[in-house]
Amino acid sequence: AWYDPESKEPTLSTCKKIIELLRPDFEYFESPASRASQRETELKRYTEEQYDALDGMAINPRVIFTGPAGTGKTLLAIEAARRYQLAGKNTLLICYNHFLGDWLKDVTSSLSPRVTTGTLHGRMLSIAERQPPEFSNQQFWDEELPQAAIEKIIDAGDKCTLFDQLVIDEAQ
Repeated sequence: AWYDPESKEPTLSTCKKIIELLRPDFEYFESPASRASQRETELKRYTEEQYDALDGMAINPRVIFTGPAGTGKTLLAIEAARRYQLAGKNTLLICYNHFLGDWLKDVTSSLSPRVTTGTLHGRMLSIAERQPPEFSNQQFWDEELPQAAIEKIIDAGDKCTLFDQLVIDEAQ
């Protein structure tokens, strides 16, 4: 309601004055040593929180870790799988994203054979003994493949590969 296009306000000089008042020029400098110290403190804090989370996981059969990107959820998943492997438990570590799945396979390769790593869809393809069609649609991934995997699991009965632990990273 205050703006009147006929008045030609605010002028360029008025805009510059407003900018100077609201955003004055200043320069902030943080030394590399200060930045390194701050990062080290933050890393230590996150590491302690992650160990607390992992310790809490030991007494809870089902745990969900949530948080924004970069907070260490994937590292928690890897550490959980490592701890299960050390405890002699067969563990399935899966995720949804193909690129993350490939990276997780590389990172956890030393935990094999106790830890099996990959993507959810890759696991279903393996169980169903199928290859994705050349031109697959969403129905294949959402309906046909899960149904085929379930049928193979039911048919296998006692011969089905079982896992003691399931770790899911990025559970969409």
